[in-house]
Amino acid sequence: MIVVPTRELGLQVAMVAKRLVGRKFMVMSLLEGSSLKRQRKWAWAETPQVVIGTPTELLDMVRYGGLPRISSVNTVVVDEVDACLVHTSSLQGGSNNSVDTKALASSLNELLSKFLSPTFIDEDDIVDDDVITIADDSNKKRKRKFRHRQTIFCSATIPQHRHFLKQCKANQWTLEEPVYVCTSPGEHLPPTLEHAYMVCLSKTKKMATLRNLLKKLTSPSNKVLVFFDASRPLETIGKKLANEFDGGIFYQDKKTNLDDIESKPVVSILRYEDSLSQRAGATKAFTEGSQFRVMATTDLAARGLDMVGVSHIIHFDLPQDSDTYLHRSGRAGRLGKKGQVISILTNDQEFVLTRLTNALNVNAKCVGRQKAKKVSS
Repeated sequence: MIVVPTRELGLQVAMVAKRLVGRKFMVMSLLEGSSLKRQRKWAWAETPQVVIGTPTELLDMVRYGGLPRISSVNTVVVDEVDACLVHTSSLQGGSNNSVDTKALASSLNELLSKFLSPTFIDEDDIVDDDVITIADDSNKKRKRKFRHRQTIFCSATIPQHRHFLKQCKANQWTLEEPVYVCTSPGEHLPPTLEHAYMVCLSKTKKMATLRNLLKKLTSPSNKVLVFFDASRPLETIGKKLANEFDGGIFYQDKKTNLDDIESKPVVSILRYEDSLSQRAGATKAFTEGSQFRVMATTDLAARGLDMVGVSHIIHFDLPQDSDTYLHRSGRAGRLGKKGQVISILTNDQEFVLTRLTNALNVNAKCVGRQKAKKVSS
């Protein structure tokens, strides 16, 4: 079972999984928008060997008996675990979705501490000769059968990882503290990424700076992800940016024929509050095609997504912390390819960027600074 924080990441993981296993295994996706009733029938008719899903959908499926043989799951992978538990408000569009944030975290906790705990099994299946006792929330001792299971928590950023390891055992996600493995010690971001920033005189000048920057980057070899705060009117921004390019198109679900944009510059937007079809279409419009592509997005696109060909990351609005800067920037410079990360700032934000990059041991160079025009007497 593979647990992911967002539908977009789940679709990507499922696609890769199906490619890897071919027809040897059955892969089932349980993501936001899934028809759980239909998939429960499918799971009972032909039990999948690999299940990929978001915490809320997985919990609903398991809670109502939708997945047979749940006790036989022998490997659980939680991808971007800190996003599921800590940073979900930025993924889901800001403070207005605080209920969704709590639901995601609590769903993952119940999934791991109960149904996917290595000590959970239905009481009818307990054999007295093969049990351990463990206290539940009411401090009552219950018999639970022990199962050998591997649980893997993955992320490029796990804040206070020592505390996290202790919490895994305390929350009964694992019997013992997990083994901490760092695959790239000392390396936060790919060395192929170049970091730069541009300073504007005021916030009102930032959009003009972005438009000029995108014009310079216009090339079929470039794909640009522009990160905004979730409070920005992205649809208005996307339309304005598309008008800057000769023949440019703003992608709109059901209004734009994907076949017509193969050889034209395209601007799309990706945000949590859009419909699932809009999000899927926007991602396809950005990743496919032979011409210049721009996507205006929130932190929904910051986590784990592998969008082939992303050459530039632009922070129109600075992230709140260094971890988010890392995840946003990591969408470019993948698999040894070169990339550039550019932040658009005002004078009073320079120290904020310095704090973020120092935490990641990154050197960001100033490549442009607006100067006030001299007024002749």
